[in-house]
Amino acid sequence: LMGPCDGLIAITDSFATILFNPTTRHYRSIPACPFGIPKRYRRSSSGIGFGYDSIQNDYKFIRISEVYEDYMDKDMKVDIFDLSTDYWRELNGQQVPLVFWTSCSEILYNNPCHWFASTDDTIILCFEMNTEEFYHLELPESCHWYDGKSDGLIIVNNCLSYIRYPDPLSDRPAEVLIDIWIMNEYG
Repeated sequence: LMGPCDGLIAITDSFATILFNPTTRHYRSIPACPFGIPKRYRRSSSGIGFGYDSIQNDYKFIRISEVYEDYMDKDMKVDIFDLSTDYWRELNGQQVPLVFWTSCSEILYNNPCHWFASTDDTIILCFEMNTEEFYHLELPESCHWYDGKSDGLIIVNNCLSYIRYPDPLSDRPAEVLIDIWIMNEYG
């Protein structure tokens, strides 16, 4: 599920996407992205987002994919779907770090979409719908990605927040503390 954005929800399995209005119960299928990849290469969707561009008065879907022939040598590809034109297009000219999926890792807040990504450290990658530009936010210094906890992005008191919680499949999830960082001022 992505959203809500102005009451609309996008439902996707990374291949098929449905835009749904729960109030009216109307829905619309978003066409599959038509862009292919070279022979012997593979594509893996790593980030999907949905939001509203207030300048163009348009809803947009963004798909971030890893394209690779060798798993160790990946290129990131960004495709955008504009609802008003019913058309996919490629976004070129921006370096995008490796985006990785965890549960609760894709969230729309204010206008940008947010995902976890990896540069030298783990960051929150942001995509501004109006300008179609990427930027990133640093995680708190005390964050240790590999301590066995799960991570997520949530909204707490109308603030973007980062949560670290025990793996629910661990032997003793109740014995581990939950950490929540609330970004009182965005950025």
